[in-house]
Amino acid sequence: MQILTTLVEFFLVYLLVKFVISFGETYLQQKADRDLKILAKLDHITHRVKVEKHGQYFYWFDSDDDEFLAQGKTAEEVIANLRIRFPDHLFFLPDQKIVRGPDWSIKNYDLGSIKVDVNTN
Repeated sequence: MQILTTLVEFFLVYLLVKFVISFGETYLQQKADRDLKILAKLDHITHRVKVEKHGQYFYWFDSDDDEFLAQGKTAEEVIANLRIRFPDHLFFLPDQKIVRGPDWSIKNYDLGSIKVDVNTN
């Protein structure tokens, strides 16, 4: 009888461990899926800008995929066009400058001052 009780206890512990492992794997997979969706959204709304000037017009392109973003005779005109076409996007210009809402002006940024925690706890 003792052996049967021990086997039942062992089996119940085994089932509990399998459940915990399965739950953990499911949680980790769901977290990975969420992280990929967030990265895809960030990739969609973030643009590294390549600026070209032809004649009197400035043309802004996404430097990652050469997508045309906007054009204008001045930076302010280009930004006004960006604001209409991409109201919730970020635009990183060369020389550590950024354009984004709510004020839609060109500002400096310094990635060196941002501290990033690489731990994924």
